[in-house]
Amino acid sequence: MSIQRQLFRSAIDVWLVIPGVFAVLAGLVASQARGVNRFSLTMLVLALALVGWVLATTHYTVTDHELIVRSGPIRRCVEGHTIQRVRESRTLLGAQALSMKRIEVTGAFGSVVISPHDRPGFIQALRRIAPHMTVDDALLSGRLTRA
Repeated sequence: MSIQRQLFRSAIDVWLVIPGVFAVLAGLVASQARGVNRFSLTMLVLALALVGWVLATTHYTVTDHELIVRSGPIRRCVEGHTIQRVRESRTLLGAQALSMKRIEVTGAFGSVVISPHDRPGFIQALRRIAPHMTVDDALLSGRLTRA
């Protein structure tokens, strides 16, 4: 029996990513203004690598029975039968999302905030593993509210 997997990349808001990259680069320039400091250079290169890792790996996979959320070093698995609700979210806290167009998936496991680029496709895939979940009207109609 083959496991079906659908991968959904995160939507990316450039204005949300640029400040983080700019802060790391500004720190790099400032740390080198007084001469080479290898420790600060190493820390800044590692911070830039972390930002790149998160940008390159933030995605959501729906398998036959679970949602897998990946973002840099973070990996979270949510069993489909535990998903109860999907709704729009604008929270900044604890999200594996690179866009402010976020979806909060809640259930017995708590919640996870994500930002799939293909929202309709993602919700359809989630319905396959969690047919009992409720989806807020704004997500179903495609009319998303603004914060």
